[in-house]
Amino acid sequence: MKLTVSDNGTGIPAALSEKIFDPFFTTKNTGHGLGLSICRSIVAKHNGALWVESREGQGTTFHLLLPASVEKARTDSPPQTAVHRGGGTVLVMDDEGFYRDILKAMLQDMGYEVVEAGNGDEALTVGRSERDLNAALLDLTIRGGRGGRDTVAALQSLRPGLPIFAISGFSEDPILARPHDFGFTDCLAKPFLKEDLNALMTKYFG
Repeated sequence: MKLTVSDNGTGIPAALSEKIFDPFFTTKNTGHGLGLSICRSIVAKHNGALWVESREGQGTTFHLLLPASVEKARTDSPPQTAVHRGGGTVLVMDDEGFYRDILKAMLQDMGYEVVEAGNGDEALTVGRSERDLNAALLDLTIRGGRGGRDTVAALQSLRPGLPIFAISGFSEDPILARPHDFGFTDCLAKPFLKEDLNALMTKYFG
């Protein structure tokens, strides 16, 4: 399947055409530069491709290519997964409020209290002050701050034995392939579904 989206705007300078897919690259003061990099990552996970064609003054065209399935669409309902139920407090660290809100809502539905942090320094403050801390989910990359990879060891020192999970939207990050080698208990790749988080929490908390 191929999807093409075009506009007749100002176009993208040739020097920037490939950079627009780089994490944190943005030309906007209020942007984070993650939208297109995450889109390309999602498409790549589905064995597809995403690329751009643009000419200054003539507009921009994005092409999305995804493989077609030869299997018939399922008409039966998928098997229901048991909903995990837990308790206690979970630390969620991410510089994107959107992702913190998603994780918070999911975890609260499972029965957890949630404490939020926007960077590693805030996460360590929580680690020092929060008594009933059952787990932590740390985003690996924090724009302009201390990310999960630079926080996990210090948090482990504060809370020995605490399950600490890495979360990231960059599928090629070696931590997602070998979380134990970097001090993490396990990992969760963005974008994720509630079922993915449910499976992770069930694995370690029953």
